[in-house]
Amino acid sequence: MFFFATKRVAGALFLLCIFSFFIFVMLDFSSGNVVSGIYGDSIQALNPAVKERVIANLGLDRPLMVRYLEWFSRFLHGDFGVSFASGEKVLDIVKERLPYTLILGLTSFFLSFILALVLGGLSALFRGSLLDKIVLVVTLSFFSVPSFWLGLVFVMFFSVILGFFPSSGVYDLGGEQSLGDLLHHMVLPVSVLTLSHLAIYTRLVRSVVLETFKEPFIASYRSWGVDEKIIQLKLVLRYCLLPIVSYFGANAAGILGGTYIVESVFSIGGLGNTTINALLNKDYPLALAIILLSTIVVVLFNLAVEIVAKILNPRWQA
Repeated sequence: MFFFATKRVAGALFLLCIFSFFIFVMLDFSSGNVVSGIYGDSIQALNPAVKERVIANLGLDRPLMVRYLEWFSRFLHGDFGVSFASGEKVLDIVKERLPYTLILGLTSFFLSFILALVLGGLSALFRGSLLDKIVLVVTLSFFSVPSFWLGLVFVMFFSVILGFFPSSGVYDLGGEQSLGDLLHHMVLPVSVLTLSHLAIYTRLVRSVVLETFKEPFIASYRSWGVDEKIIQLKLVLRYCLLPIVSYFGANAAGILGGTYIVESVFSIGGLGNTTINALLNKDYPLALAIILLSTIVVVLFNLAVEIVAKILNPRWQA
């Protein structure tokens, strides 16, 4: 197990090095520059000498490879640099806004996992029944709607019409920042993000369970007179966990991307809005740090899933 984890960590670090370079290059060659992001429309009236001076002061006139190596060296030492747009330390910005993204993303992920196991398992056990049809129709209905549009519908219905939940933010303005207030504000974003991904996970669980019932060892246990509940709850569930866990881990990036979209709809001050604004303002240090940290989270999550899969089945190979 130790060798397996070490090999996966080394591969993850190598992947991060390659990925960070490509992100740096893509951001460098994106249209515009930080000067246009800072000054906006007034850049047309800006003296060209001033623009060159700003670029030189930020070190953007140096060769690409030199800037990348310097940035990567600082990154490895925990120095993410300073935001071009606000002048704040990137690490301080990330520390302030990362918790909201993690709360939204991790809560939706585990809710999706649990609901998919329950709904997919019931759908498979009662295949062809009314329950099976209702589960498939309802989950596919939410899946077919873009998450941003579903968020707007939820805001209109639950916030504007019924007034049950807040439409934006994570705390009431001027109120006490309590855990209850945070949970109250997170109900709609978590629901939207969970329902947007639930259909594909439910179909996966349903398919895996149905295929497992066709395995020869299930027929053998039935021929030996083993109770059907034991077969369903112990044998089938344990056999299904490996492909289900592996698939969920492989789709962690999809949950993270959906988190950024939902944050924008509900005006949650997480990394989603911060990333969009950083890209619009050509704030390369902030955008690069957030994108790379998101990649690290996805890679580490996949590593954890691979270790769990290895524990579930020591003979499993990625």
